[in-house]
Amino acid sequence: MSQAKPLTMNREQLSLQAAQDRRSRALWQDAVRYLLRDRLTMLAVTLLSFLTLLSFVGAPVAARLLDIDYTKTNTPNQFQPPNFAPIYETSWTSIGADGLQHHVSQMASVLPFYGETEYTGKWGGHILGTDNVGRDQFVRLLYGGQVSLLIAIITSILSLILGVALGLLGGYFGGILDDVLVWFITTVNSIPGIFLLIVTASLFGQDPRTLILILVFYGWLLPCRLVRGEVISLKQREYILAALAVGAPRLRILAVHLLPNVFYIAVVSLSIHAGTLILIEAGLSFLGLGVAEPQPTWGNMLSKARSYFTRGQYLVYWPGIMITMTVLSLYLLGDGIRDALDPRTSRR
Repeated sequence: MSQAKPLTMNREQLSLQAAQDRRSRALWQDAVRYLLRDRLTMLAVTLLSFLTLLSFVGAPVAARLLDIDYTKTNTPNQFQPPNFAPIYETSWTSIGADGLQHHVSQMASVLPFYGETEYTGKWGGHILGTDNVGRDQFVRLLYGGQVSLLIAIITSILSLILGVALGLLGGYFGGILDDVLVWFITTVNSIPGIFLLIVTASLFGQDPRTLILILVFYGWLLPCRLVRGEVISLKQREYILAALAVGAPRLRILAVHLLPNVFYIAVVSLSIHAGTLILIEAGLSFLGLGVAEPQPTWGNMLSKARSYFTRGQYLVYWPGIMITMTVLSLYLLGDGIRDALDPRTSRR
């Protein structure tokens, strides 16, 4: 009997793991099929992909093709309205005393003369106009998207990793760790968030890396609280108790049994949190506490444009449109992933 018991426990453990793997595969397959059929979510994915490619690939290409330095100022060229047209070159020719044609410059004083206009194969002008110091708004908008999207993506990922890890540990083990987590989250949440952001941004500067660290410090609180609450509920379920009964180590329970069941919360939190971070960066820039010039972001471009609304209304439109499209797409994506990964969602 003493020799058969370990064999029975191993068989039970293998059977439990196999059933868990089958359920996990079925859930992910159903989720992918659900997302592919959800037109609104796929539209959000397409729009986000387009904006990302436009910012990270289109920005250097546009700057090279248009021969524009997005940081270079040109004050005489300020507040130029949107214009973009092909460049033509005029070749001026005069008829000399010998009766032959001679090429002269446009300002030639020799008469008579006539000109021939030819297309150079290049385009010039400013697609979205220029700002108050003559910088091209179109190229700055593309480079500003790089910073805004990087701040949102990096901060969301770091916040998610930290929040999920602490939420799993605090919810499963409880004790002093859980008490400290709850106390810290409750204390920070009791202080107005905008007040904390203003104070910390004022103290630590306006560098993009500093802003990411500040946002990560506050960003992990929500996913940690959500994951902790879900883990406290899940750790009393039968399959967790069965895994403990067959001798599964706690680390395996956390990684194999609990993490996949709270992963959908983490993914939804990631997408929605990224949209919120873009709005926070725009709000801090509006208050003069975001990323400092001359580095463009959608937030500080919109903040700067409000001061010149009467002279350059076009400066306000496109940063606002890019922020709106990005945040709306992230929220729609998060909503779609939540429905797809929620086992309680009915799929037809």
